[in-house]
Amino acid sequence: MELLSVLSVVGLVWQAGRMADHSFADSGLAALYDLFCEGRDDFGFYLPLVMSAEAALDVGCGTGALLRGAREAGHTGRLCGLDPAAGMLAPARRRSDIGWV
Repeated sequence: MELLSVLSVVGLVWQAGRMADHSFADSGLAALYDLFCEGRDDFGFYLPLVMSAEAALDVGCGTGALLRGAREAGHTGRLCGLDPAAGMLAPARRRSDIGWV
């Protein structure tokens, strides 16, 4: 099975097992993040890559907008998002047909 890693790093940096920017742990700020990032230009590049893969791992997925977009566009394979910020993953986890770590 082909696995495509899609990197959409949103400025999160690990230092000795800790997240450098703690503001992303706040779920209230995560909601604002989606408002400010709506219609991101880079999704025009990343979405076709995800759609052409059987499975995709989005590292630094934030609130999961890219993977939600892929599912809504008809991706039927395995999708998984990875992010160290619990506040960012909280809204992402509302979608149960995508794996979140």
